[in-house]
Amino acid sequence: MQSHRVLAIGEALIDLIATEETESVAQARTFSRQAGGAPANVAVAVAKLGGQSEYLGALGSDPFGDFLMDTLTAYGVHTEHVMRVVQATSLAFVGRSHGESQYYFVRSPGADTQLDVAHVASVPITAEMIVHVGSNSLAVGPLREAVQSLLKRAKTVEALISFDVNLRKAFWSDDVDHSPFVKPYFRLSMC
Repeated sequence: MQSHRVLAIGEALIDLIATEETESVAQARTFSRQAGGAPANVAVAVAKLGGQSEYLGALGSDPFGDFLMDTLTAYGVHTEHVMRVVQATSLAFVGRSHGESQYYFVRSPGADTQLDVAHVASVPITAEMIVHVGSNSLAVGPLREAVQSLLKRAKTVEALISFDVNLRKAFWSDDVDHSPFVKPYFRLSMC
């Protein structure tokens, strides 16, 4: 029996994780650099478990983007449809205080938000695929429109859709209600 190929679309970023516990991220003095972004993490996890996975997203043409590409490739994630862009790679500073994580994002606009509809149109989607996306990929365009376009195609060919409701309010503008963008995908991923 052949396994389904997982196509994870959305953000990849650099997690800068505080090495000590502090009251705020700003008080942290040292950080450990890690590859991050929920969809990219899913692609890596599938590959580490021996499955076939591909990451579809935009990475900065900067040293952090190179690090993310090298990390994905090292884990065996297919990257043939990764888009490289001039925008800087998004950063997530992660602190710990009393056992709770704190996040501060630098993403204005980050490279990961630049994936566009024209780029994803060339990516083949089949019924034998699992398309994975997270809610944060719907926060801003052009990434939002690229994800919506790809999910529409995935639904048309009856590919399985996996939707992660990993909602990070910091990715969304204060004046934008995330509900109309996120709720339609609950039903798709439950089929």
